[in-house]
Amino acid sequence: MKEGNKSGMNIKRLLFGFCTAFVLLGAFAGVASATTWHVDDDRADYPDADFTKIQDALDAASGGDTIIVYRGTYTENVDVNKSLTIKSESGAEATIVRAANTHDRVFEVRADYVNISGFTVRGATHAWESLGVGIYLYQASGCNISDNHISNNYNGIYVWIGHQKIISSLITMYRTMGVASSWVLRAIIQS
Repeated sequence: MKEGNKSGMNIKRLLFGFCTAFVLLGAFAGVASATTWHVDDDRADYPDADFTKIQDALDAASGGDTIIVYRGTYTENVDVNKSLTIKSESGAEATIVRAANTHDRVFEVRADYVNISGFTVRGATHAWESLGVGIYLYQASGCNISDNHISNNYNGIYVWIGHQKIISSLITMYRTMGVASSWVLRAIIQS
């Protein structure tokens, strides 16, 4: 084999190697991993918490992320518009979300595939069927609402349009309905 052909083959191999590396790098550069965010109202249980409010964590989060909320009382109305998981680290007895505005919903979910678990949800007492709601699911499908204690709301859970919901929470002390729904297909409700 001639010397010129060897160097030509080496250049081709080198070029092929660079192209392969470039393609692989480009394929994996856009892959983002899910983030876990930590929320602690007073930073007593988790001093390195990212946030002290659930809504602030939601605003920073992306779809697929997980928000872990530590024991405490969170006085806020939480608007969920991303597919993610919000869960209590210590369970419903120790992690309370109370409506800051009693004329609003404590949790308002407007995204598919949202998981909310492990909270006491209370304080949405406004006497209007879809406003005074502990957890309101609006056109949200594939949601899992579990292991919550929902109490002292005008309605416990209100589901408006959607399907494939799993609701397994203790719902007590409501004024009108524990679970209300309109235009819902294939909901599984367990107590």
